[in-house]
Amino acid sequence: MASKTFVALASLTLAASLLAGCGTTSMTGVGQTGDNTAKAQSADAQRKAPPTVDLTAVPQVEGKAIADSSSYEVDQARRAAADTLYQYDQLLRDWNRAYTDYEKDRIEQRMLGELTDGLNDIQRIVSSGSGYSARQVYDIANRALDRYEGLRRDWKYAYSDRERRYIVNDMLTALTSAHKEIKAVY
Repeated sequence: MASKTFVALASLTLAASLLAGCGTTSMTGVGQTGDNTAKAQSADAQRKAPPTVDLTAVPQVEGKAIADSSSYEVDQARRAAADTLYQYDQLLRDWNRAYTDYEKDRIEQRMLGELTDGLNDIQRIVSSGSGYSARQVYDIANRALDRYEGLRRDWKYAYSDRERRYIVNDMLTALTSAHKEIKAVY
């Protein structure tokens, strides 16, 4: 009788532990308990910081500013890029204050959303424009979004948290660089 009770108790415990995990997803860098585990702490030591932006810098691309007659749409796109970089900088400050990998991962997702939304807005703005600068801005945004999509596919098939974090950093670098280039178009 005791062995039947023991087997039943063991099977109930196993079933409960399996069902407890149903519907939950493991967040990158966070242990099953949601705590900042030793694994997450070691991953944090390996985490590269997202790229920084200098909001006061004179816009330049590869050492020289791009010159062309400016249009209203290009000016709007430049302002949108500057606003997006400002929002990104605010999120970067939050990222620097975050203590856990879970928080940093969530902030990085918000950064990616902000940067991609900004590029989509910029494309929408300049699509009604004309001229070399408007086309150049559209192409910069398009290349960055294509690069982002390629990296996103790589992220999807990455094997480790560390590899995913490097890919996210590459995404952030590509997107912020595009906004900096757009801000430099004249």
